[in-house]
Amino acid sequence: MTAQTPYPIGTPGQPWGDAERAQWLSLQRVQRSYAQDVLTQIDRLRDRFTVTSYGELHYPPDRYPLYALRSRDWHPERPIVLVTGGVHGYETSGVHGALLFADEYAERFIGQVNLLVVPCVSPWAYERIHRWNPHAIDPNRSFREPSPSPEAALLMQLLAPIRAQIALHIDLHETTDSDETEFRTALAARDGKSSEPGVIPDGFYVVGDSDNPQLPFQQAVISAVAQVTHIAPADERGEIIGCPVVSPGVILYKLRSLGLCAGYTDARYTTTTEVYPDSPKTSAAECNRAQATAVCAAIEFLLRNLDTARSSWESFFTDNKSAWDARVDVHANSRFYDVDGFRAGKSSLTPLEERLLGDVSGQRLLHLQCHFGLDTLSWARKGARVVGVDFSSKAIERARELAQSVGLSDVARFVECNVYDTRAHVPETFDIVYTSFGVIGWLPDLRPWAQVIKESLHPGGRLFLIEFHPYIWMSQMGPDLSIRYAYFNRGPISEVGSGTYAERSAKISYREHGWNHSFADVISALLAAGLRIDDLAEYDYSPFDIFPNLVRRPTSPEGVDGSAVSSQPTEQGFWFRDHPGMIPMMFSLQASRRD
Repeated sequence: MTAQTPYPIGTPGQPWGDAERAQWLSLQRVQRSYAQDVLTQIDRLRDRFTVTSYGELHYPPDRYPLYALRSRDWHPERPIVLVTGGVHGYETSGVHGALLFADEYAERFIGQVNLLVVPCVSPWAYERIHRWNPHAIDPNRSFREPSPSPEAALLMQLLAPIRAQIALHIDLHETTDSDETEFRTALAARDGKSSEPGVIPDGFYVVGDSDNPQLPFQQAVISAVAQVTHIAPADERGEIIGCPVVSPGVILYKLRSLGLCAGYTDARYTTTTEVYPDSPKTSAAECNRAQATAVCAAIEFLLRNLDTARSSWESFFTDNKSAWDARVDVHANSRFYDVDGFRAGKSSLTPLEERLLGDVSGQRLLHLQCHFGLDTLSWARKGARVVGVDFSSKAIERARELAQSVGLSDVARFVECNVYDTRAHVPETFDIVYTSFGVIGWLPDLRPWAQVIKESLHPGGRLFLIEFHPYIWMSQMGPDLSIRYAYFNRGPISEVGSGTYAERSAKISYREHGWNHSFADVISALLAAGLRIDDLAEYDYSPFDIFPNLVRRPTSPEGVDGSAVSSQPTEQGFWFRDHPGMIPMMFSLQASRRD
C-alpha cells in the first residue's frame, strides 16, 4: 500500500494555520440548495409535525435556519425517538432518508412514540457536499462541551432538556468515493499527518456503541435493510473500515468519547447507519429507502422491547435486595449506626443534611431508599411527617419496629417497594423528597427515578440529594485511588462481596450490582423530568469513615503552617490519607418542581 498524493493545501507534516484554512475555504463551492432541497420539504410536513426552530447558523454571507420535526401528539409517557441526518452535511441519503421517513413512514408510529427528526444538522456542508463546516471542523467529532462546532452546539442545546429521556437515537450517514479522494486526504493535511489509502465498504452497515453494543438491536436493523439493499461484507481481515465485524454489517465505535452525534444522548438504543451510494449495485432512491427502512426497523425493535430493560434488571434487583436484607441485622447492631444512641435521643443526620434542609417542622417528607429508617425517623423528630421507602423487607420491618419503639408511628410510615414503583404505593405528594448517601448507584437508570421525584413533589416542592461523588466510584479504593471503573459507565458493575461498610468483619456474603452515574446523568435526568436545579455543591470530605485509607479531617480550615487546607465547611469528616482535601468525596443537589 503506497501513500496517497499530498493534499494541495499546506505543507506535508505541518498542521494547517489560518492561511491554509482560508485557502481551503476559498475553494469550496455551492453545489446544491438547502432551501430548495430541505426547507421546502420541511414546509410540506408542517401539517403533520410541529416544526421547531432551534437556531440559525450565520456564515457570511449565508444564513441557515435550523429546524426539527416533532410529533404533534407528543406525550410525556411515550419513549422519545431521535432521528438525525446530515451531521457531516454531505450525506445525501442521510438528509433525504430522514425526510422520506417523516413523509412516508412516520405516520405508522403515531401514538406509540414521540418522534424528533432533525434532517439536516449541517446545511453549509450539505450545499458544498463536504464533511466540514467553514472552519474546517467536523461537526460529527464535536459533540462535547464546549463544542467547537456551532452545528453540534445548537443540536446539543435542543436535546439537553430531553437528553435523558431519549430511548432511541439513529444517526443517518453515508460513505462516498470522495471520502478517499478528498475528505481523508484533507483531514490528514489539516492535522499535519500522513494519509494512507483505505477501502470504502460496498454496501450498508451500522456502527454501534462499544460501551453499549445492543447487538440484537443492530442485527434487527441490518436484517430489515437487507430486504432493500445489499449489506457491506467484511474484508479479508474480517473488518469494515479497520474495525472488527462483530456481526454481519455491524461494527462498534466508542461513540461518546469520539464526540460523535450518536453518542451524545443517553439512549438505550443507539446506532449510526452507513450506506455507499457510489456502488454500482444501488441507486440514490434505494439508499434513501434503506435509511428510512433502518429507522422503521429501529423503532419497531424498540416497541417490541419496551419492557425488556426493566425485566433484565429484575435479577439485579433480586440480588441487591438479598444483599441488603443480609446487611440489616448487622447494621442495626453496629456501632456505626448506633441504634441505642438514637433511642436515647441522638440524631443520625449529618450537620450538612441538617444545614441544607433547615427547619422541616410541619413539612411532609418522602425519604427514598431509607434503609431501616434512622434518618427518616430523625427527620420525624424534627417535626416532619415522613414516609420512608425501601425495597428490603427486613429493613422496612426494622424501621416499623423502631418507629413504634420511639413513639413515632403516628408521624412515620414505611413502605416496602422498589424505588421505581414508589408512585404505585405512595400516591400522595410531598413538600420534600430526600435521599442520601449511597443511593443512586443502585439504580440502573436515573430517568424513572427522576420522574418519581417530580411526581412526588407538590408544585414548589424541593428535592434534596446528598450523595457520594461519582469520582469516588471510579476508584478501587486502594492506597493510590487508581481508576478501576469508567466515569461514563453504562452497564452493571457486578461483584461478590463480604462484610459491610458498617462492620467489615461481619460474616455475611452476597452478590450485588451497581451503576456509576456521572453528574451529567444526574442533572439531565432531573431536568428532563421537569425539575429546576437550584443548587449543586461538591465537598472534599466524607462524613463517614467507610472507605479505606481515610483519616480524620481537621475541623480548622487552616493547616499547622497557617495555609488553607480546605475551603469546605468545618464539619467533622474524613478524607483520604494520601490526598487530604484533594479529592471530591460527596456532593449535594437541590432541585424544585415549579409547575
